[in-house]
Amino acid sequence: MFAIVKNIIGKARYDSWYFGRYYRRLLQRDGCDCGQAEGEEAYLNRWRQLSQHVEPYSYRYYSRFCGPTADIVPEYILHNQIEPCINPLALWDEYEDKNRFALYLGDGCLPATVLCRMKGGEISDVCRRPLVGTVEAALVDCHYTSLILKPAMGSSCGERVMKFDRVGDGYRDAGGQMLDKAFLLGYGTDWILQECIVPHPFMQQFCSTAVSTLRLAVYRSVVDGQSTVTGAVLRVGPEGAVVDNTSAGGCYVGVDLESGTLHRTFFDVQGRGRSVWNGVDVSRQTFTVPHWQEVLALAHRVAATIPDHHLLALDITLDEKGKPVVLEYNIGGFSAYFFHQVGQPPLANHTDEVIAFCLRKR
Repeated sequence: MFAIVKNIIGKARYDSWYFGRYYRRLLQRDGCDCGQAEGEEAYLNRWRQLSQHVEPYSYRYYSRFCGPTADIVPEYILHNQIEPCINPLALWDEYEDKNRFALYLGDGCLPATVLCRMKGGEISDVCRRPLVGTVEAALVDCHYTSLILKPAMGSSCGERVMKFDRVGDGYRDAGGQMLDKAFLLGYGTDWILQECIVPHPFMQQFCSTAVSTLRLAVYRSVVDGQSTVTGAVLRVGPEGAVVDNTSAGGCYVGVDLESGTLHRTFFDVQGRGRSVWNGVDVSRQTFTVPHWQEVLALAHRVAATIPDHHLLALDITLDEKGKPVVLEYNIGGFSAYFFHQVGQPPLANHTDEVIAFCLRKR
């Protein structure tokens, strides 16, 4: 039915209707007034520069957390108007291929690669050369306790991410699946097999089974090229899970950008708040991310090495020694809701320069 409606009224009007309907329901769920909010007219006027279809309900919802600021970004305008302009669509595949991350970032800040496959070719070794010998022999010589297998292209929300633990001379997942050549060839044409980072005790206290990550929003100015970390959350999986994605049942908590101190509320994918997650109560104790300045420095380094794109979402964790490690960066499909929910609009005070840039490019 929704597809029929979209075809009849057009994508821009449909997206405005769809998101307005969604956020109106969230307001009703939370028992909030759905009427006009303070600062709403300025918000509508700002974003009407990019689209004549701007619904007010996402502003009415997120202004509860961000305050009355027109820097709140309508998610559908971000995806349809801003992302394709400041992050060129033609280059998404090249930069988002996880097998190419090391070409841009170097190996020093990434999990170690064990095996990989690119474009349906032969299984390759850590140096991206065709594997000499068998997969089974390579895994026997592998010294990591656990490995992570994930698609190198087109993955989202932690889909198809698998964890394999050392069992004897090989590796098996929790369901008993053996990691071998036949399985890897059947897994897909583009994938990467990496060490599973042993997380720092700070990260592990929130979930012992999935590696918790810091999701950072980084904007690199379209005017002067300077990067700014505009938002940060700690993502935590449910106990027993392999990934920390909210779509897989995880949650997130805001991080103060100056100090690295966690906020007092966990949120799930639908914005429902709670103070306790996996037995950890953030409302009763202060938690501060260790090595926070090093995390920020790594975020700026990544932004500087991705010169063609201006808005990134980085997933960074801390290894057992406290070293920041980039697990992934995202260029398309930016999840603005994380940051709006914790009071951190992802374009911060750079919104006007982004709108002006998009209008010039359009």
